[in-house]
Amino acid sequence: MQTDALEAFERWLSSAPLLYRSGLRLILLAQARIPAGDEVLRRLAAHCYYGDTAVMRTLGYDADAVIARARALRLTEGRP
Repeated sequence: MQTDALEAFERWLSSAPLLYRSGLRLILLAQARIPAGDEVLRRLAAHCYYGDTAVMRTLGYDADAVIARARALRLTEGRP
């Protein structure tokens, strides 16, 4: 499966405040010497997958279907 998770992680990391960005880069560099460093990085990277449409559909969430249902409900109820 193709995903943009790596690019999303890089965008997320580059937009983080300097202190957090520096800390995460330190964890990346010293990963083997920081207890739980692997776990922290794995969890942060996993969050980047949740913006990927194909990954979300694989997990059972279809954003397009949710939007279509919301539009239909608003029309049925006469809301804008």
